[in-house]
Amino acid sequence: MFYILLIIILISVLYTKYKQIITTYGGVSETFNSFSYINDKGLVIEKKLYNKYSLGTGESETPYHIIGGALSSVSNNDIGVEVTAGSIININKVDSGEFDFAICQEDLLYDNVLGLNKKKIKKKNIRFVTGLYDELYFLIVKQNEGISSFQGLKNGFSGIGRNYIIGTGNSGSGSLANLKLLCETFTINLLRYNKTGINDENKNGNLYYIDEDINVNFNLFIKGEIDALFYVNGPKMTYIYNMSQLVAIKFVPLDGDAFNLFNQITGNNTKERYIKMDENSADNVDKKDIGTQAIRSILICNNKLPDEVVYDFVKSIYKNIDYLKNYMGRQYKDGTDNSYYNALIPLEMFYINKHIKIHPGSYKFYNEIGYINIDGNKDCKYDIDKSTCNLVPGLDKKNVYWKYKSILATEILNG
Repeated sequence: MFYILLIIILISVLYTKYKQIITTYGGVSETFNSFSYINDKGLVIEKKLYNKYSLGTGESETPYHIIGGALSSVSNNDIGVEVTAGSIININKVDSGEFDFAICQEDLLYDNVLGLNKKKIKKKNIRFVTGLYDELYFLIVKQNEGISSFQGLKNGFSGIGRNYIIGTGNSGSGSLANLKLLCETFTINLLRYNKTGINDENKNGNLYYIDEDINVNFNLFIKGEIDALFYVNGPKMTYIYNMSQLVAIKFVPLDGDAFNLFNQITGNNTKERYIKMDENSADNVDKKDIGTQAIRSILICNNKLPDEVVYDFVKSIYKNIDYLKNYMGRQYKDGTDNSYYNALIPLEMFYINKHIKIHPGSYKFYNEIGYINIDGNKDCKYDIDKSTCNLVPGLDKKNVYWKYKSILATEILNG
């Protein structure tokens, strides 16, 4: 009887304490967004109980999405990969703090941070982390199509009684942003296609675009419901290769003097590169690689991220360059002779225009391995094809603060 009474007293005391906790702290069923429970109740702790961050990428199974997964896998923190429309939305969400990290096109970062190409409001909360690989401009038409240049889209007509329509990325994508910029430069009147309304005939040189998901656009192209595709994407894209097995396609060249003028007008820093036919077309017999424009994809972050988080992430990336190359290579082409495997070069990845702020975590790492050195050198030019001398492009000769040291990247990273 005594023991039963003792048990009842203990249960009563425990229940009373439990009710006090519930009354005081509101119960353990509340959610506190990965922060310590006690931290949200007024006590200060230095770190989260676990570190979870977000990484904005691109549409599902596109290069942004795939390399985003690879980057996440090498991080020591829990970095969740977010599927998005692409560069513009990623830039906006990093600036607002909705995303911690994101991948975007380098030229679009310049536009939004430096206020180029009609961007009146400059984004102030974005910091550079690292460069990645070059993205290519893809303009694809049917093989029997008469269009041989981008300017040809101005008067393009399918010949089946309707307007010329091009499929491109969703609103918020880099592909759509670059298509609009190209059309403005080459005086092409670009209009969004209204599926249910009445669209003007193409007699005025109008070009209509559809900004659907990538899978939708490629299927519309295969069915002949749209006439062309324009994307800025990784040098090899599975969607393109798979489509080439179903329909004969042609890549329209995007190079030469016209695009040198495009860069001068817009302030872009695209480079002339080639679309490798063996990576992008199943029907590649006796076909030469096609000249096009390329722009780097880069990793950015919000300026409020702790230095140690960014430092750890960028260090993990550079320590795992071979893994990232192999990962992307396996995704798109067996062996080591592919565009992704030959990209991801540390001495090119770390550079950014001097007017773009680097996150202190990245800066610390690059300084540690000898890639950044401030000593007043103002004379050296950078040869991007040979990776020699200072990592400074021609426009940044004045007040140079980047200095290349003649040390092998592998020796630095593995030392």
